[in-house]
Amino acid sequence: MGKINFQKSIHLTKDSFILIFAAYALDVIYARFTTFAWGLWVAPLFLVLKIYLFGGIFATCIDMVFEENYRITLAKTLKNCQKYAWSYLLLLASIVLVYIFFTSLFEAFKQLTFLQAKNHFQFFVYPLIAYLIIISKHGRVGKKGYTKRRLSYFVLVAFIGAYCIDIFLFYFSEIIDVVNFEIPRITLFLSRSLQTFMFFYVAILIADPYISEEKEATGKELYLIRPVSKGLPGYFSRFVVRKYPSFFHVLRALTPADYKVKEFDQKVFSERDYKPGKLVAITSYTSNAFQAYHIARKFKKSGSTVVMGGPHVNFLPEEALEYCDSVVVGEAEGVWPKLIEDYEKGELQKVYFGEPLEKFYEKTDDFILKDLDKNKDIFLEVTRGCKYGCDFCTIPSLSFGRIRRRPIENIAQMIQKTKKKKMFFYFLDNNIFADPEYARKLFMELQKHRIRWVGSSSLDIAKNDEDLDLLKKSGCVELLIGYEIFSLSSEKEKRGKYSLADEYLSLTKKIKKRGIAIKAQFILGFESDTIKSYWHLWKFAFKLHPTESAVSVLTPLPGSQLFQKMTQEDRFINLNWSNYALDRVVFKHPFLNEKVLSVGYYAYYLFFHLTTSLTGHLFLLCLILADYLF
Repeated sequence: MGKINFQKSIHLTKDSFILIFAAYALDVIYARFTTFAWGLWVAPLFLVLKIYLFGGIFATCIDMVFEENYRITLAKTLKNCQKYAWSYLLLLASIVLVYIFFTSLFEAFKQLTFLQAKNHFQFFVYPLIAYLIIISKHGRVGKKGYTKRRLSYFVLVAFIGAYCIDIFLFYFSEIIDVVNFEIPRITLFLSRSLQTFMFFYVAILIADPYISEEKEATGKELYLIRPVSKGLPGYFSRFVVRKYPSFFHVLRALTPADYKVKEFDQKVFSERDYKPGKLVAITSYTSNAFQAYHIARKFKKSGSTVVMGGPHVNFLPEEALEYCDSVVVGEAEGVWPKLIEDYEKGELQKVYFGEPLEKFYEKTDDFILKDLDKNKDIFLEVTRGCKYGCDFCTIPSLSFGRIRRRPIENIAQMIQKTKKKKMFFYFLDNNIFADPEYARKLFMELQKHRIRWVGSSSLDIAKNDEDLDLLKKSGCVELLIGYEIFSLSSEKEKRGKYSLADEYLSLTKKIKKRGIAIKAQFILGFESDTIKSYWHLWKFAFKLHPTESAVSVLTPLPGSQLFQKMTQEDRFINLNWSNYALDRVVFKHPFLNEKVLSVGYYAYYLFFHLTTSLTGHLFLLCLILADYLF
């Protein structure tokens, strides 16, 4: 149990990166101001801000422990800051009392400054702060919740180890000469991260009786699970990519109303979570397939019925059936009602084949309209499928090479029903310009409703100025475009979408000229790529200068033509699905060293994003200004 809590604490600490950075930044600014004579007049203001911010961080951490899919928002954080500022004041007051007590008894403690004492004692006050905030938010737990439990050695070792590391980080800058280095700031950030981790850890231990006391559902219950994702790009995308709807909005829409539905989005499961008598639906990509299989096996062993689906399972159903009771191959819209019916009869089939429905949108539309008050934005899928057949992509196989379209009249009706309360729309299409003629009609219709929207498109949307003018007038503010290659790449010989490679720069300028932001995606590691491709790709992206940029490693995913090719040529060097997170080379490359490309990818990704995109440049500018001012 201690190890599970440890893993959960790490996961929550990663999710709270933005809070850690805010605390770190305020610390740096506060410390810098106090070094100036005039800064002493401003320092009290920053002290008040620090009290409010840290109190809000404590309370937000508690919310994250209790709520599985908690999303940090400015509104919720500010509310916590206002309501729980007392928690940081209590922390400071407790440390003052402990400091006075120890200095009165032990001569050695008189040598400590208050700042040193704070770092020595705050870890031991965290349990009190966490407990009081939990009581404030959730009341007192019943006596049955608190069973007599002994702290495991793992918990003690984790706590003592973290405490010792934090003390070391605090004194590190004083131990060595760091005049010309940024080590003090680095150690401060690491210390803040470690302190947040330990607060999560003690909060999870204290919250355990509350979570254990939750009443079991007496009726039908459906668990919808997306396992923890892997990969640096996916992690950083949480802070730069626009949000998306519930991962299971389709299944929620198709599930009968008498089911209690619970979503677990990237949750770290403990043993008590694997309960009997549930219908458990798990989706997975290739990179988190092993984690999905582990969860499936645990739930099945506990006595629940487990169904698996998703892109990976879609192409390797036999593999998935070793761990679950049933799999869905294809789209869920056409088979989920039948699957529920069979489950209730006790006649669940091993495999359900979901045929593509022409009216794939009907049930989800009803769900969107039903939950209008709960959602701030509207997510619609107007087409499904893509006109291109890129060999690394699984969409052609998933969509059977077809493009399905929602009637324009239906879209107009949906917008009319929703736009009174919601003014921002997200179109979830694979390629909104998959059918140019349809897209033009769509843009003309959207123009009538004066909405703002974002979506994904291929770059050929910019070939015709009239199309671009329609796009702008329709309310488009941002497009996600998969460039994949640079203009000098040999991959453009494959034609298809790459036939426009020589025009990438000019077409992009036309889009940007109309004030539409671009999120650009690139791929490194094509078979024609060499070590020089690193430089060429970066130089090309730098000239392109999109709003946001991301680069991934070419990965042959099951279901893609590239996967079939690598299998036939026996070129795979790694079939561990955990390594298929688009961040490492898993096949024998003719020109690139697989280990060098995989190890160096993380540094290249950060450098690429920070130096080629508008958001990256703004971030670097903030760092430069911060270094100059503070």
